[in-house]
Amino acid sequence: DWSHLDEGDLENALIAGLLPIKAPETGGWVFASDQTTYSKDNSPVFNSFQAIYNADLVALSTAQRMETALVGESLADVTPALVYGLLDTIMRDFLRLKLLVTDPAAGAPRGYKNALVTFTGPAVVVSAEIRLDGAVYFIPIKFEVTQQ
Repeated sequence: DWSHLDEGDLENALIAGLLPIKAPETGGWVFASDQTTYSKDNSPVFNSFQAIYNADLVALSTAQRMETALVGESLADVTPALVYGLLDTIMRDFLRLKLLVTDPAAGAPRGYKNALVTFTGPAVVVSAEIRLDGAVYFIPIKFEVTQQ
């Protein structure tokens, strides 16, 4: 007999590779874990449903916006500066929406770095490393208790 109220049942379901839901004290329903069953490497994206969704959203939205702005335009008018500017505008929108996060220490103060625009025939290839934002999952607290 399964019960979402039984922590043992939730843990057993997770160990079995299932993704159970539970009822938090605040009401509603939430997934008991954000982890996928992907186990090829330590990828922070492929191991998290949230990260997969956000990465897909950023990639697909960027592709759609780039295509809308550039496909059909003359190569004489589509300069690298124009493409870099468009990419920066799109990435700033994702920062505002909290899909990306600034990471100045890693060289990504605008949520992305290593942007590269390459013109190959009639194609404009755009690549960049993005810094996905995410939600806080855990708040481990460690106290060292001493006595005077």
